[in-house]
Amino acid sequence: MFALAFASGASGVLLGRYAARHAGWSLTGLLSPWDIAGVLAVWLAAVFVHEAGHWTGGRIGGMRLVLMTVGPLRLTRDPSGWRLGLFLRPGVFGGLTAMVPAGARPVAPQLQSMIAGGPLASLLLAGAGLGVLVAASGRIALYGGAVAVVSCFLFAITAIPLRIGGFLNDGAQWRELRRGSPAAQLRIVLAALSAQSLSGTRPRDLDGAALARAHALDDGSDALCSAGLHFFDYAIASDRGDPAGAAGALERIAARIDEIPQGLRQAYAIELAYFEAAHRGDAGRARTWIEQARGGLVEPAVRARATAAVALAEGRRDAALEALDEAERALRRHVDRGGAQLLADQLHALRERLADR
Repeated sequence: MFALAFASGASGVLLGRYAARHAGWSLTGLLSPWDIAGVLAVWLAAVFVHEAGHWTGGRIGGMRLVLMTVGPLRLTRDPSGWRLGLFLRPGVFGGLTAMVPAGARPVAPQLQSMIAGGPLASLLLAGAGLGVLVAASGRIALYGGAVAVVSCFLFAITAIPLRIGGFLNDGAQWRELRRGSPAAQLRIVLAALSAQSLSGTRPRDLDGAALARAHALDDGSDALCSAGLHFFDYAIASDRGDPAGAAGALERIAARIDEIPQGLRQAYAIELAYFEAAHRGDAGRARTWIEQARGGLVEPAVRARATAAVALAEGRRDAALEALDEAERALRRHVDRGGAQLLADQLHALRERLADR
């Protein structure tokens, strides 16, 4: 936020000087209250172009889009097709693109192409905005300059290798992939496993050799990668009817949950809430976890399932039944088709337990 404020102030000064010296008009005379909305529109448009660049790069590499967020909007691809909706999550407000690699091709080049597409798109848009600033006049020139500044900022903040809010930005991810570090190789294996799951392979049928390779690569240096690996362990153990193995995997995630960035942290917290309620009957601890799971990238069916399990542990039968109905309706739109099969079994088990009471 500090960087955004600084960039906004600097861009105002630069545009004002340009206007006074070259364009022959006054910013104070040109701007109107509507331009406040215009600045927001410029930001969202620049973010959209950046994310569209990721999508284009991924498509060139052979990947398939499953999720894109731009500000308050989210586009997802579930079994019933494309779905556009609101996504008001402060922890992940901005932009995000998630794509599935093609299984028949090497994963690393696909990821590199997708990662590079975003900064390159922002750089091209910055050049186009600068061209409009130089060639046009008046409000059109002003907005061209705003597009150039915002897009240049997006290029810099994503292309220069950084860790932001716990996430590696585009430049840092691309550099790691080029170097072939263990963390980068682990991301490649996890991406391949995710592709299997999203394509309909249920957890217990995932590639065991790939999972073993992921464990060999995990040195614990990257909490986000380790959490992703342990979550696969949890899902596989759950799908095989091994609650002890599932509990061990979740405990490894819980031990480092503060290192997981906001946005993704909630997805793990909601699973911890469900497990505490459904398998341990500890409504107090489950309620603590569910409070930490507000917002973030949590699928509706997953959240409703955890809500049902907590209500059942608390003895609130009607609330549990209502949440189960909601989870089953949302399950038809669940993005992860492999995980949806495990989720359906868990919902069935909760409904049977509810019927026995």
